[in-house]
Amino acid sequence: MILCDQHIHTTFSDGADTPEDIVLSAINMGLTRLGFSDHSYVAFDKKYSITDFKGYVTEINRLKQKYHDKIEILLGIEQDYYSGKSQYAFDYVIGSVHYIKCGQEYISVDHTPEILKHSVEKYFGGDIYAFCEKY
Repeated sequence: MILCDQHIHTTFSDGADTPEDIVLSAINMGLTRLGFSDHSYVAFDKKYSITDFKGYVTEINRLKQKYHDKIEILLGIEQDYYSGKSQYAFDYVIGSVHYIKCGQEYISVDHTPEILKHSVEKYFGGDIYAFCEKY
């Protein structure tokens, strides 16, 4: 039986833990597969995205080799709609749309309820259905 989690964020984007700490925790919990999928780079929101792709890829590949006999590790990415194409080859890609573009501004659709409510009021006159249509 495969016990896995393939939607993991680390300190390379908006996660709280290092990749190795996550691997060790996953092994202790009995997971058999672990997929890292940090947020791809978006120039307008660097706080939530990978800024060191080379470091990310290097570290995940290092962990793949180090723990190959204990857990299967996959190198993935959560590729946002507004991200550019990556030069790296990943084991898998999670497609995501975390923003909508209104004029020249990118609006987060899932950061906080307050931001979402403010954006719906500001850009859609409070019409949540118009917002959903744009999304």
